[in-house]
Amino acid sequence: MRRSGGIPPDSRKNPKKKSEERGADLPPPLFTGEVNCLDEHRKTHTSSAVKRRYNQKAYKSITVQVKPELAEHIQKYKEQEGISMSELLLRAMDALAK
Repeated sequence: MRRSGGIPPDSRKNPKKKSEERGADLPPPLFTGEVNCLDEHRKTHTSSAVKRRYNQKAYKSITVQVKPELAEHIQKYKEQEGISMSELLLRAMDALAK
């Protein structure tokens, strides 16, 4: 029952919602105390020995001895073109095949 002289219902303060108290325009908190292991990215470090074994299986090594002038010429070409030694050899093989 309402007492006389009471505040009319439409003029009362509206209670704030929880989102308004927290600030609706603010993003949700970053850390809520719960940790989901599936969402975390594992940070692993591959040992040098494992990398070496993989490289031995996946690649062949070619060692070439050239005069310093030719080595400088090759290095300058690679830098100008922005390519690796493998790409340089591929281009050379393609040019020889023509």
